[in-house]
Amino acid sequence: MPTRVQAPLRAKLKKRVYAAAAPASRKDKKRPMENFSELQISNYTKERLSSARFSTPTPVQAAAIPQALAGKDVLATAQTGTGKTLAFLIPIMEQMLHKITPGITALVLVPTRELAMQVVDQYNALRGKQL
Repeated sequence: MPTRVQAPLRAKLKKRVYAAAAPASRKDKKRPMENFSELQISNYTKERLSSARFSTPTPVQAAAIPQALAGKDVLATAQTGTGKTLAFLIPIMEQMLHKITPGITALVLVPTRELAMQVVDQYNALRGKQL
């Protein structure tokens, strides 16, 4: 993106997007999430996470999931393999469980077919029979 476009976009996003970042120090007021069971999510999702052997969130998950569950926009950047997919799937799944509506409930855009297949695989591993 050219620089002349980046500045207005960044200014607009700063008004409503929360960047997900792990707490930088122990002086932070909130203790970072140490276990998925601490999340305010349905027992169904907790069971699905447990059955998929997810117990301890990565730093990007600990920072992003609570913000997304609170309905805030989240912009998270992290290296490959840090759990960004799960960080956005958990809030989507929770919304799907609580707001049953016909038709498309969520749209996930990814840049490659390979990444799309990874997202689908992760979702299928977590969704179980209720979704």
